[in-house]
Amino acid sequence: MTNVFFERDIYKELVSWVTIFSGWALYLHGPRQVGKTTLLQKLGAEYFERFIYINLYIDDVREDLERSIRAHREKHGYTKTDEDYGPMWEEILTDYDPNYTNDPKTLVIMDEIQESSMAYNNIRQIRRGLKSKLAVTGSYLGVTSSFKSYKMPTGDIHRIEMSSLSFTEFLKANDIWECYTPIKTFDWAKMTDDEQATCERVRELYRVYCQIGGYPEVVNAWVTTRDIDICKSVTAKLLDALYRESSAYFEEIVGRTLWMNTLERVATHMITKSGDLDITIAKELFRDDSSKGMNVRRRDKINALKWLDECCITGVVRVYDKLEKVVSMSNKLFFYFRDMGLMTQLCENIVAVLPSDLAGMYAENFVYLHLLDDADDLFNEKEVRSFDGPLGQIDFVMHDKERKRYGIEVKHGKGETKSGDAALSEGRIDFLIRVQDTYGSVQDNQATIPIFMLDKLKYVITK
Repeated sequence: MTNVFFERDIYKELVSWVTIFSGWALYLHGPRQVGKTTLLQKLGAEYFERFIYINLYIDDVREDLERSIRAHREKHGYTKTDEDYGPMWEEILTDYDPNYTNDPKTLVIMDEIQESSMAYNNIRQIRRGLKSKLAVTGSYLGVTSSFKSYKMPTGDIHRIEMSSLSFTEFLKANDIWECYTPIKTFDWAKMTDDEQATCERVRELYRVYCQIGGYPEVVNAWVTTRDIDICKSVTAKLLDALYRESSAYFEEIVGRTLWMNTLERVATHMITKSGDLDITIAKELFRDDSSKGMNVRRRDKINALKWLDECCITGVVRVYDKLEKVVSMSNKLFFYFRDMGLMTQLCENIVAVLPSDLAGMYAENFVYLHLLDDADDLFNEKEVRSFDGPLGQIDFVMHDKERKRYGIEVKHGKGETKSGDAALSEGRIDFLIRVQDTYGSVQDNQATIPIFMLDKLKYVITK
């Protein structure tokens, strides 16, 4: 298969770092294989005269760099301020690449920096000591906080999170976004014949995206082969790599078993909504769990949950238990996957799921991801919230910039929204949004939005 470069919306944030925040080190984090390296190299080529790339995931590169750091530290000795280490780091980087130049037109990229505690612990020192700019990437940074040898950098850091392709980016990769984005309505009766045809194509791509997700390698397989089975085989390899790589941070056998079991439990919870998941105790997630006979400590299980969240494999939604003038939070947490293809792989191959349940999970997880992407632009919250109280469950509850409260109910097909209807009639929410696999309309204080056109939600919120 030919590798294709996909436009990523996050690139404008990287450009903003160059023009506004480059006095800080760029800290680009997210799961492995989502395209972090590709975007940083593109940034280096387009916005700098030169860049050097140090891949710390490669054993020889990492060992050579660490050997050089130790040698130059012995040569230069200890000084009191980070700035005093500039000459030492200039020599280290010149040893690595003789073409290195210590000026603001040079970008230093340290890839997979979590592989070296020596490099990780010196992010701030490198940034302060050199005139050149520094960008680092990390995939499993959630783990580093558990190890005493890693010191989390404070200050001087501009953090940007990157994940797999969003549905919008997926539409761009399939060359339909330019035709689709000018459509300003999701009401079928108000569309032209050409707009209806475009939206039907978007609906088809939504169904594909739910099955394969947005990892660049998987999307590349889709745009070059149009074969979902091939895409799923690529996802399976990515999932296996996740298991293998995560084991490096724990005991080999226990680590692999723990991660597989944790992901299975998260998928099961999504299907059954069984119990309240509290990330600090994880009681329900590991109920009756023996980890296949392995002696796995509860603390490791809790860390597994935290790690999956911090490394953007899963996401958590905090849950309101009261919808009054002032909302209140419960101790519940709902878990979702940060990639649709990863969720599909786990639910189809690990958990026995009825087709109707899987379709409902697709829909709810898809809406979660979209709300997560749009939270900063449309809503007052920076995270996604849900509601589970006396009125029943409302899938998502969000507030816009004017504090107007929206209840968002996700239904596969044309299911009823009794909880949302009750909340609206009692004045506990200001606006009810039904998200369904059908065409939509807006009436007074409620709307029905096609799930595959969820980007049009902005026309409801801003109105």
